[in-house]
Amino acid sequence: MIVERTSENRPFALPEIPEDAVLCVDFDDTLIRGDSLWETVLGAFKKDFAGTVRAFLRLRGGKVPFKKAIAEILVPDPDSFAWREELVEELRAQKARGREVVLATAAHRTTAEAVQRKLGLFDRVIATQDDGPNVISEAKVSAIRAAFGERPVFYVGDSKDDLPLWKAFGGAAVAPSRALESALKKIPNVAILREERPSPAKILLRTLRAHQWTKNLLLFAPLAFAHRLGDVGALLSLFAGFAAFCAACSAVYVFNDLSDVASDRLHPSKRRRPIASGLVSVPRAAALVPLLLGVSAACAAAVGSSGFAAVLALYLLLTFAYSLLVKRVLVFDVLLLAGLYTIRMVAGAEASATPVSFWLLVFSMFLFVSLATLKRFVDLRDLQKNGLVRSAGRAYCVDDLPVLRAAGVSSAANAALVLALYVQSARFGAFYNNPEFFWLIIPALLYGLLRMWIFAERGTMDEDPVLFAVRDRVTWATGLFVLAMAALAKSAPAIPWLAERLWR
Repeated sequence: MIVERTSENRPFALPEIPEDAVLCVDFDDTLIRGDSLWETVLGAFKKDFAGTVRAFLRLRGGKVPFKKAIAEILVPDPDSFAWREELVEELRAQKARGREVVLATAAHRTTAEAVQRKLGLFDRVIATQDDGPNVISEAKVSAIRAAFGERPVFYVGDSKDDLPLWKAFGGAAVAPSRALESALKKIPNVAILREERPSPAKILLRTLRAHQWTKNLLLFAPLAFAHRLGDVGALLSLFAGFAAFCAACSAVYVFNDLSDVASDRLHPSKRRRPIASGLVSVPRAAALVPLLLGVSAACAAAVGSSGFAAVLALYLLLTFAYSLLVKRVLVFDVLLLAGLYTIRMVAGAEASATPVSFWLLVFSMFLFVSLATLKRFVDLRDLQKNGLVRSAGRAYCVDDLPVLRAAGVSSAANAALVLALYVQSARFGAFYNNPEFFWLIIPALLYGLLRMWIFAERGTMDEDPVLFAVRDRVTWATGLFVLAMAALAKSAPAIPWLAERLWR
């Protein structure tokens, strides 16, 4: 029988527990969202890659030798976990009433001891020892029985491995899956502690950073500037290339979020990302990376261009280098981010067999340096609003804001200048009936960029600039205006008197 918890203000409030009962609580996926072992493995890979690989060989002897080997490399920092703060507060309230509270976890004793040092909450810690069984399922029942004999126990857990404990003691299930809820119907006196979560589709899209796919529209830029958007064969190749880049960049974003999970949890906004918040487990996220790379390779093969495949490979090489090293290098990280935008246009040129203009490359570098700098500026401004000084896992501090502001705004102005020089060139005028309309694009470009910089300066842009642009109606209106002016410049009948006054 399932006992529902329906408190809206206290979603993890426990039901009535007998006064003499011991309150035992699990750790992984219960007190925290996520599995401490696999998150410790991520940190261990960074600290000692070869030693962590050797630790996996210990799995042949079972999980206990593996946990011991990982613990010898790294003991996790409890602050790096995604805590269920409401449940921790409920345990503190139970403790304040005189309840004996016990941490009963399959995590290695070093992790459990670190948790106890952080919380100072538990009267006793039951955990996996170096020379004992893996304290899970029936082994955990035996460990609790050995500690408390026949005293009543109320057990709080989360997974199917906890079914023997609920059968033995009763208790509560934290945010159980549908399959687990179905199994719990056969067990009396188990409370369900529900947790509001986004839909699986929304979690997946957020994990893949689907809004960042808009950057890959740059693949179509060379074809558009070459006035070949009517070329169906080239468009089909570009659509396949677009899909390849979407899968590739999502693979890199997932990999980046895995490598940054500990530092992201210390960041005021990044801690809400699906992996950092524990909505997506480390093993599932890790499995996504090769899957997405396989999808990217299949789409690249459909393009049928060795040049495109080479540019895609270069993009992946640089983005993984960025995730592992370059993002911690002052200034160079911004230049590489800007270069990755430009690489997308080179990839589009290869996929559609379209030469890419020198003017376009120079314009794009200035434009994307401005946007990449804006991203760093927004991150630092967000840190400053939250009373922090330095960005975790980055080379910047809030004192760098004036330099980033100057570099970003000047790069925006230089992008507009390069566009103006190109519009004034004789080669440009040969492509359009009314190239004068392009002059209106220049102030529109400056308007859009400077507006974002002003919002960032005011502290009202508290998200990724790309996400801001995707959601911002004014940015969409500005983009539509630019497209309209480009269409008029190309297809509207020539206006001789305008050309005489503005062009000649």
